[in-house]
Amino acid sequence: MCIVEMLTNISSILGTIIAICALCYTKHTYEENVKQDRIRATVSDFPQLRKSNQELVLNISDLDEREKELCLKCYLGQMEHFAVGINSGAYDLETVNRMSGGMLVNQYKCVTKNFINDRRNNKKHTEVGKEKVYCEYEKMIKNLYKLRSIEDEAEWKETFCEKDRGDKS
Repeated sequence: MCIVEMLTNISSILGTIIAICALCYTKHTYEENVKQDRIRATVSDFPQLRKSNQELVLNISDLDEREKELCLKCYLGQMEHFAVGINSGAYDLETVNRMSGGMLVNQYKCVTKNFINDRRNNKKHTEVGKEKVYCEYEKMIKNLYKLRSIEDEAEWKETFCEKDRGDKS
């Protein structure tokens, strides 16, 4: 009887170990599938957004103030929606970084940062909650900075702005 009980206990322990291993494997597979789905969604959705806005830094100076404001509001609206997807985990920031992280950081530093600050601080803009306008977009950019190891604005400016625009100063 003692051997039968011992074999039963060993079988129960082995069954439990196998069940735990199966659970861990299932969890790992699920997490990998979710990650792959986020990457696929990013690769699918981001190129159109990038394509329609990649010349923003180069062409924005050619526009008059009204056109510039409309263009930037449209762009930032699109980017704010995309950033919500990034910040909530629906899209993958590392994939965005690999696809166009430099372009996004460059657009922020050279074009959109000042526009956003003006929208928040200028008294002629009377939107309610304007201190939080484009906060999802800025959170995404901040995370891109971390991924790209950009800490110092002077270092960034030397690396991206003047170099990309062809300025020598």
